[in-house]
Amino acid sequence: MITAITAHVLCAGLALAMQPPPAAEPQPIPAATPPSGPASNSGPASPAGPASPPPVALPGPSAMDASTAEFLDALEKAESDLRTLKADVQYIKTFSELEGGGRHIRRGSIAYAARMNAPSSDQPARRGFVVDMRQLIVDDKLREERQQYIFDGTFLVERYEQEKRFIRRRAVAEGSARDPMRIGEGPFPLPLGQRRADMVARFEVSEVATNDGVPEGPAFDGLRKLLSGTRQLRLVPRAGTDQARDFRDIRLWYRTSDLLPIFAMTSNVDDTRAEVLLTNIQRNPEIPASTFSVEPPDAAAGWDVQIVRE
Repeated sequence: MITAITAHVLCAGLALAMQPPPAAEPQPIPAATPPSGPASNSGPASPAGPASPPPVALPGPSAMDASTAEFLDALEKAESDLRTLKADVQYIKTFSELEGGGRHIRRGSIAYAARMNAPSSDQPARRGFVVDMRQLIVDDKLREERQQYIFDGTFLVERYEQEKRFIRRRAVAEGSARDPMRIGEGPFPLPLGQRRADMVARFEVSEVATNDGVPEGPAFDGLRKLLSGTRQLRLVPRAGTDQARDFRDIRLWYRTSDLLPIFAMTSNVDDTRAEVLLTNIQRNPEIPASTFSVEPPDAAAGWDVQIVRE
């Protein structure tokens, strides 16, 4: 199943440092309104005495090359009004030689909302998503197999249609500022609304050539052609982070026309590789709030309903 396949990443990094836009009514999710807010400005405090140690350098744009810093700034501006997104998705997991090699391909769709909760001055925006996989290809054989992963800003649902199995668990504790959609943190860090500060705190971020890291050989000629109009970011986990235990690197490709993501690839420490391709991307479509429902199905209809209380 996808949770085992992905571990931490289904897709990675669309709007680095995108601030959540203003709140909207929950039915339906409306079109975008650009956010606004004061910029944060902080600096080192004046030393209290002659023996004060030098300040510790924090990761940030000053530690990056000019091209990467410019790219991150452009992403922030381009995605500042993103409220919703829909796309078709293809997910490919390539197994290690130790696991026998081979690959699994899943196809489906993604829906995303930048805010699920009502506006509140003391409550941060809660993002939500639906990953709806409907097809599985193994050994060149396609079969219908529906798996859904739904996050409404608080609860995470796994729903397996063929097995009639439904699992719901609380992913964010009440009052918590945790964001399960951060890259490398939750079960499905999507390529949406990633904050620049979070990125540079966990990863060394650099812009690299478009074809850097793309496997060689004719099997990947189509991918190289697809990526010809994109820019690539490479994320290498910082030593000592949780992400360093799982990933060697994460690579993200954005099309130059609008800086929306179309492809992501992770190289994992267990020698597996994950690839995600987004197509037919719709920016700021109206999405009914019912799309993100985490209500359980009727157990009387044969469903195994598990509500995990934490």
